[in-house]
Amino acid sequence: MGRAWYVLHTISGLENSVVDKIKKEMEKNEDVRKVIVDIKIPMENVEVRGRGDKKIVKKQRIFPGYILLEMDLPTEEQKLESFLRTVKNIHGVIGFLGAKTEQSGVRSFRVPPKPLTIEEVRNIFEKTGEFKSRAFVDLSSSFEPGDQVKIVEGPFKGLVGTVVEVYPDKYKLKVSVTIFNRETPLNINFDQVERV
Repeated sequence: MGRAWYVLHTISGLENSVVDKIKKEMEKNEDVRKVIVDIKIPMENVEVRGRGDKKIVKKQRIFPGYILLEMDLPTEEQKLESFLRTVKNIHGVIGFLGAKTEQSGVRSFRVPPKPLTIEEVRNIFEKTGEFKSRAFVDLSSSFEPGDQVKIVEGPFKGLVGTVVEVYPDKYKLKVSVTIFNRETPLNINFDQVERV
């Protein structure tokens, strides 16, 4: 299905507990570890009045009762259902937004969760101050060695090259381009290239 951000609905006030339990599940369950890439409770700084009318900055949940999961959901129906069931059984979890279940003797997940759009993710991470680049939110733009790409931004704009290495944690690629008839490796951000 490709990596994307999803919303998990939890009982309000149990967000941290749910995150801890998901992390413990990731430690002991390889299938869960393969699916979940990152977990965030969106927080923002807000100014509040403290003692003596003094202004203090406090972290506050943007969406109480909701956490974000960056996931690469399995395409195989049985693995997907097993994963969703594992997360759903964690104390404090209500369910993924967009997922629908069907009860006909055995509870079954008929519709997988719906990922957030790029704009929704961008808006959330701009509020939390974590927005880095379009590539940070557009996880579908994953590249692989051997992909042909065109540089669309920066001093090497217009050059076409081949992806040599991918650094997903840094949202960077090593791209080999030809400059003055020589193969030259360049380190480029995901959002500075597009596939050709």
